Amino acid sequence: MATRSGIDLILSDCEQYWLETGVPRQIVAKMKTDLADHLRDALAEGRNVETVIGADLLSFAESWASGPRDAESYTVREAVEQRRHARKEIWSAWGWLSIAAVAIAILIIVGPKEKSVNDIEMWRWIWVSAF
Repeated sequence: MATRSGIDLILSDCEQYWLETGVPRQIVAKMKTDLADHLRDALAEGRNVETVIGADLLSFAESWASGPRDAESYTVREAVEQRRHARKEIWSAWGWLSIAAVAIAILIIVGPKEKSVNDIEMWRWIWVSAF
């Protein structure tokens, strides 16, 4: 039978695994609370924690992370995918901004070699390309 410190160790190991695999902290906190409740219930019924987690803690942590977490069957895997999608969008935006910055730099380098630009049309295009 597991002791209180053994349960804390299991909870800590699962929490660490979930955080390392990109599960959002709010969901990890909920999962940890749910797991603690399940483990306490098992001990109260006279069962050992292995009846809940099985023989392989990492396999259990992975299966727990990929299962439904609430009434709407929202899964952690969906949350992780949403975070990855958001990161891709951010990197995509930075990529386009980088391309625009390089294009502006090329325009400045290759652009007119006059000491001053007096043509109002040229200034318009400089401002348009800058923003």
